[in-house]
Order: sequence, then C-alpha cells, then structure tokens
Amino acid sequence: MKRTKREQEKVKELAKEYKSKGYQVRIEPHQSELPAFLQGIDYAPDLIIQSDTDNIIIEVKSRESIRNARYLEKITQLVQAQKEWVFELVFTNPVRTEKDKSVLQQDYQSIISAIDRAKLLLQDSENSFNDAALLLAWSSFEGAARIVLSETANDMRVATPRDLVRDLVMIGFISRNEYDFLQRILKLRNVLVHGDFSVTIEKKDVFHLIEISESLLSNA
Repeated sequence: MKRTKREQEKVKELAKEYKSKGYQVRIEPHQSELPAFLQGIDYAPDLIIQSDTDNIIIEVKSRESIRNARYLEKITQLVQAQKEWVFELVFTNPVRTEKDKSVLQQDYQSIISAIDRAKLLLQDSENSFNDAALLLAWSSFEGAARIVLSETANDMRVATPRDLVRDLVMIGFISRNEYDFLQRILKLRNVLVHGDFSVTIEKKDVFHLIEISESLLSNA
C-alpha cells in the first residue's frame, strides 16, 4: 500500500533513530527477509527493527490510512503470538487546531478526575463501593479509548464499548490478554448498569482497568 508523504517522512525518521541506537533496520523488507510467521500472507511491514535482544515489527499510519487497514488485526494477532517479537503501530503527528487541542485537554483532565474518584472509592476497606468504582473506571477507560482512537477515525463518540475494545487490540494499543480482560469487565459493567448488583466486583480488577486507562492516556 502506498504511503502518504507524512508516513514516508515518519518511516525515515524512525529508521534513522533506530540506526543511531545500533539496531539493524529494514525498510519495506522483501518477503525473504520476513520472519517465517509473516511469509506467504501478502504482507510486508514498513520497518523491521532488530538487535540482539529486540525484534520489532513497525507499521506507520496516518489518521486517513488507518481507516482502510483492517488487515492489521490479523497482523497484530500473529505478532503477539510470537514470544520474541513485538508489534508497534506508530501514528504520524496529526494536525490539530487550537480548538482541537483545547477540547482534548478538557477531556483528558475530566478522565484523570474520574480515575482519581474511582481510586478514592477503592480505599474503602469493606469493599462497599467496588461496583461504583468499576463504573467510574469503565467510563474513564472509554474516554481514554476514544481519545487515542480519535487519531484513527473522524468520530468515535458513536462507537459502542465493544467496538472500542476491538479497535484497541486491532491497532495494537492493548494486548490480547488485556482484550480478554476488558471483555470480561464489560460483561460485569453491563450487569451493573442494568440494575443487577448481585455480582462480586474484585478490587484488583478495578485497579487493572485503571492501569489500562492510564496507559492509554500516556499514548494520547
């Protein structure tokens, strides 16, 4: 697939950066240069980065090109199944207006505030507020997901929670294990919002959900 000018510039920038650190760098590697698990599937990454300790598959995408890159879900799963390989999706820097930046900052601060409130609820030694903490933490997760995924689509406000989780793993923002965890937590969240408070909410699950949200925000 033909890269945009911004993507080409980012690929060159990454290649130069990794070479300066002593890595072996291959740009648009030939099929014969691909690891065995990627051969024969009509796919070549933008970059393969290797050293004695690291093996990294890198895809560079812009906000526009990621919309037509559904094949990345399969590639992400293939790479994540390899213990010695890592998949990284790198976005080119989006062009944001001052209004965009202001809205993004407001959203970010609102999510941080919700996370802080969830943590306060978790301080209760009798676990009386774990359900409320989970709902706050899930709302924070959705907000963080919409921020990072806003680089990949025009409007993520209409995406369902299941869509958000699917897209996060497809693009590589979360691991397959985190995907499975989020699917389980989503079921608990749905039970709670429909008025069934008989389910048991583990404090450690809420903390893990918060950790995922904070990790997403660090990439925003």
